Amino acid sequence: MAHILNANITGLAARDQRLEIDFDRYTNVIFGLNGGGKTSLLKILESAMSDDVTSLDMVKFKTAKVELYSLDHKCNVTRIYQPGKEKTANQVMLFIDEEGLTRRYPVGDMTAKWKTECDDKQAGAVARWRHEYLPVSRLYVHDARATQFADMNNRETRPSEGNREQNLEAYFAKKLRSLWRSYSLQVLQSTQQAQQAGIASILKGILSAKRSAADVAKGDPKLAYATLNSFLKRQARFSSILGSEKDFTSLYDRHPDVRSIVRDIEKIERQIEEAIRPQEELRSLVDLSFSQGKTINLSDMEIRVKGAKGEEVPLPSLSSGEKHLLQLYVETLLTGPSTILIDEPEISLHIDWQRTLIKNLRILNPEAQIIVATHSPEIMAEVEDKYIHEI
Repeated sequence: MAHILNANITGLAARDQRLEIDFDRYTNVIFGLNGGGKTSLLKILESAMSDDVTSLDMVKFKTAKVELYSLDHKCNVTRIYQPGKEKTANQVMLFIDEEGLTRRYPVGDMTAKWKTECDDKQAGAVARWRHEYLPVSRLYVHDARATQFADMNNRETRPSEGNREQNLEAYFAKKLRSLWRSYSLQVLQSTQQAQQAGIASILKGILSAKRSAADVAKGDPKLAYATLNSFLKRQARFSSILGSEKDFTSLYDRHPDVRSIVRDIEKIERQIEEAIRPQEELRSLVDLSFSQGKTINLSDMEIRVKGAKGEEVPLPSLSSGEKHLLQLYVETLLTGPSTILIDEPEISLHIDWQRTLIKNLRILNPEAQIIVATHSPEIMAEVEDKYIHEI
């Protein structure tokens, strides 16, 4: 895991002056008019974090140096772009555009690369640093693969406009579910680790020498009972073994070992609550934003939207703004303490959503480094000037 410290670029978007930005650890807004190089800058940052230059063939710049900080190794890592040979007309790459047509553009000989400089050998050996990158086409980032065209040059074999739209909407729903499952598995792993560590602590306390009543201070037995009850309900097979609150209170008052166990379980519950907090924040933020009484239901492996009368609303039928908001929120959850790069987060979002977007992303993931490129003044409305980089 890493975050971006600095970018130093010459020739970005054919400009004469050097561009240098020192990035904040948490919040960054890159602001400028169309054609100013915002998207190109994000592509350069993403390329540096991925150690992959294939996305830079159509990016206009001369030199680039990107400095990162490794959260795992606690050291700085510098990536310096080393360009390859000049592009020639007989070297081309095929790609499929949003209309399903095959396009050609000239490419270099692929000798361009990132050179890594770092005093720490382990950090220097890392090729790809964990991060998330959401381009403008984020909803359907793999259009060609989602639509499965047989021959894009043959108009007769292309799907109709309606079928293409259906394929893309189905792809969005599939991708969002996959993202949510990935996040749910991360949360499940965190809760399991907390439970295992807590149980080990409990066993250690039981197997050690007995403690006197004075060693473990008494707390509120009613609160202790509620905590233990909540913990056991998470362990489905043991939810009924606690007994009555009256019997528990008697044990709690008389036995320091019981109070010690409850104290350990309280620690576990706090860790679990912290792990699932972002899910509750997500539910609250979405319910406040969505219109027509729609609400979101989150399970361990599924994300569903309900209408005002409780009917299920298929993910593909959400508005484009609702889709974008959901994806931005879930991708931010997945980022962890690393970096998320978002190009034009304002796409399809209502002005009110734009104004609160950065704040809401920070609520969902306080530890992430957020770098967004925008030309919307509303995105910056509630962001301090020191976090805004105008290019």
